[in-house]
Amino acid sequence: MEKGWRNLNNDERNRGISNLGLDGNSKIPMTTARLRPLEIRDLDSIMQWVNDPAVVGNFANFKVPISRDDEQKFLEKTIASETDRVFAIETEQGEYIGNAGLHQIHWPSRVGRIAVIIGKKDHWNEGYAEAAVESLLRLAFNQYNLHKVWGMVWEDNPKTKHLYLDKCGFTKEGVLRDEYFHQGKYHNIVRISMLEGEYRARRTEA
Repeated sequence: MEKGWRNLNNDERNRGISNLGLDGNSKIPMTTARLRPLEIRDLDSIMQWVNDPAVVGNFANFKVPISRDDEQKFLEKTIASETDRVFAIETEQGEYIGNAGLHQIHWPSRVGRIAVIIGKKDHWNEGYAEAAVESLLRLAFNQYNLHKVWGMVWEDNPKTKHLYLDKCGFTKEGVLRDEYFHQGKYHNIVRISMLEGEYRARRTEA
């Protein structure tokens, strides 16, 4: 059984990254996209969408406008975090199009939260979000040895629910009623998850 990230020394961490093609130069191959570790050099690309309501309007934790300094501090903190694993999403041609990550990882319980955002709107509806989710699941269960990956989606966002529940095989755990007050009204949030055993079974069936 692989050790959790917190219990690896630096050499072991670097070997694990390299084995996945995440040494900063190579990428994780996906059907239509690639992941690589998120870096400070991605700040300019992130600033192109982080204040766009069309992109972040359904994210209650995005309080626009976000300054460049604030975003840089957040990026530095997240990259250095022991409980976050964050990646840039690229096209096969190497174009940055968004972010993906495993967050709030509780290593003793082997549980983490999944998040994906396609920041470049001209690449919406091209399969990149699904490809990023699938790659994050491979990382979560094969590399980081997680037992459970969970997420939160807006109940009134059918596209995101379709992505996670129908396309990627997540299970609906329940509904958090009136969980967020956003844009003048309360919203229900659906909690979703996938267990390691469910992921393995899904891969076998495929």
